[in-house]
Amino acid sequence: MQVLKDRLRVWEIDAKSALGLLPGERKAAVADGVVLGHVSMAKGRKTAKVVNEAAVLAYVKVHHPTEIEVEERVRPAFLKSLLDDVAKKGAFVDSDGVVIDGLIDVVTGDPYPICKLADDADLNIAGLLARGQLGVNGLRQLEAGQ
Repeated sequence: MQVLKDRLRVWEIDAKSALGLLPGERKAAVADGVVLGHVSMAKGRKTAKVVNEAAVLAYVKVHHPTEIEVEERVRPAFLKSLLDDVAKKGAFVDSDGVVIDGLIDVVTGDPYPICKLADDADLNIAGLLARGQLGVNGLRQLEAGQ
């Protein structure tokens, strides 16, 4: 099974452009009439990053003073929680509902494929490989349904 996972990782780069999937779209991988699994395009991960560390520190000192460490930095656990919250909301919004601009940016990563093999995919792929119906450039052959 690890060999199959390794091959999928190699094909993943080509799959992004070759499959032409939109975020949220799903496509079956079919070979010789057998569904081997599915590939879907996930939306890019939304993350937040600090753009002005000094300003974030000043803000947290005033509004969350217990989250300041002696060396005057935002506690890592609180900063992670804050960044996760900002990423979820799409903006830095304080507890009073005020949007705080210029301290933390929210960025969305590139879409990426997610591959899920069917439970019996390893057996089906092994059979296809043994019969010569699936080669090492499997992505193209899978798309062609061979």
